[in-house]
Amino acid sequence: QYCYNCIENYNGMSFFYAIKIVLSITCKIGPPLFFAVSGALLLGKTESFSYIFRHRILKMLILMVLCTVLVMHRNNDYSALFSVFFTQLNWYLYAYIGYLVMLPFLRLIAQGATLQQAKLFIILAFLFYSITGISMFFCFTQNFLQNIQLFTADWASTAWHLIFPLSGYFLVKIKNSETKKGYLYTILIFATIIELFLASLFIIHTVKFKTGISIEMMRQYFIFAPALLVFSLSFIIDNQKIGNRRMLARVLSEFGAATLFVFIIDTHTGLTFRICSIIDFKSYLGVYANCILNVFCALIIYSMAGIMVRKIPVIKRLF
Repeated sequence: QYCYNCIENYNGMSFFYAIKIVLSITCKIGPPLFFAVSGALLLGKTESFSYIFRHRILKMLILMVLCTVLVMHRNNDYSALFSVFFTQLNWYLYAYIGYLVMLPFLRLIAQGATLQQAKLFIILAFLFYSITGISMFFCFTQNFLQNIQLFTADWASTAWHLIFPLSGYFLVKIKNSETKKGYLYTILIFATIIELFLASLFIIHTVKFKTGISIEMMRQYFIFAPALLVFSLSFIIDNQKIGNRRMLARVLSEFGAATLFVFIIDTHTGLTFRICSIIDFKSYLGVYANCILNVFCALIIYSMAGIMVRKIPVIKRLF
């Protein structure tokens, strides 16, 4: 929270300020990482569209109805049901519904791609995404990249539900066929350094000279390699010899479900604001420490709430 907002108040360059810029960029990893994991898990399967609708899309629609109720309660306005449902929920829910609708066709692309095509997709996505961010920084108007929507978009995150599922699936495919160990990680680390450097440089320039360029877009366009690098770390964990994998799978399942409830409560209620208000009023640790405490308290409270709610049979069956 602190790193995300405070960088717009430029008081001179320092090492700590540079660290906060990098953190403000990497905090955007969450949704791309989820889509990459989803692609790695779902794009290799074979399911009919009726199955996808009943077991995946319908669950998301029910979840969106729940979020609609929470938003109306937060706003204390119960007269705009359709408006809230179709326009006022978190953007990720609409993006994920779109991804699920396109799932049968994305599977054709993913499963039909050769190893070389998989590598080419990731390279082109990295290049086009980065070039779009660079052209936006330099206010260079062009119509080429706007029409390559499989690799980039005018508003960066509107392409995440296409780019990252395919990239996650292709990255697993590349890793499984890798002959030189560590080769993939080296490339991703190098690409991550390039993207974080460019994004940091552009953000510093934008804040310092008040050029009016969208800082949010600088964060989003240069998150491709960092997100895939974090995703690829799961390969290392998966290759480790763990004694009780069944227990680990159960813990991760509970944590994953709790994460969903953390997302719902944080984005569709006013509880986070209340927690921040209480901690900021009671604590004298400083802005940075208060923000860390805010995040920690919200994570614990929301996770525990999610775990308890999932004990309800109907909820557990749905999610």
